[in-house]
Amino acid sequence: MITIGIIANKGGQGKTTTAVNLAHGLALAGKKVLLVDCDDQGHVVVNFDVSTEGSPTLYNIITKGETPQNVMVELRPNLHAILSDQTLVAAMVTLQGIEVDVVRVGQLRSICEAVQGDGFDFVIFDGKPGQNEMVYNIIMASQVLYLPVNIGGDFYALAGLGTFLKAIHDTCQDYDADLGHWYEQIRLIPYFYKPREPDSQRDFTALTEQYRDLVTSPIRYSAAVANAPRRGQTIFEYSTIYKNLG
Repeated sequence: MITIGIIANKGGQGKTTTAVNLAHGLALAGKKVLLVDCDDQGHVVVNFDVSTEGSPTLYNIITKGETPQNVMVELRPNLHAILSDQTLVAAMVTLQGIEVDVVRVGQLRSICEAVQGDGFDFVIFDGKPGQNEMVYNIIMASQVLYLPVNIGGDFYALAGLGTFLKAIHDTCQDYDADLGHWYEQIRLIPYFYKPREPDSQRDFTALTEQYRDLVTSPIRYSAAVANAPRRGQTIFEYSTIYKNLG
């Protein structure tokens, strides 16, 4: 089972877009996937046009000890999810109140351990923006870390990236002795790339020059990617429907 954390130093970087489309793409390829929404904005709920009303969420796992199996829902064939909404704010307070450090940052790691025997090929965490207890949990639970970066559209995201990467390294170093955990791979994903726009080109060049081997191929801006969530779809569903209409 491979665990993937998708995190960003601020909002608007394409984090949830990456998470939902990666998760659904893997599910379509026949892999069993668990997508865990770790953001109180609940954008996974919005993207798939579902509701958490009357249903348990990640909040119930963290604050009430519910098992992941009792909380997860099936969004698509092979694609299950642990959803979140504004109740996760209270769960964040609970996390902050846990005095034992390794317990505080090990909540999501415990979810991975609990579903280890359920046949999941991938667990994907969609993180809350910035540096916070939930992001530290994701770092401690993930073998692979993906950091989307808004190229050309958000200078502050690029400017704060070095500080965020240092925080990731320091977090792993802080808990290495107790948890023995370092990510196996970290990659920066240039997002919303517009090759004909000078600012976008300039930011992409700066990113690749500074971080070199960490940078993936850029993901170009696409109206389809932007419009799919409005219809409760992933890019795979949106593209198929509109291709058939054409």
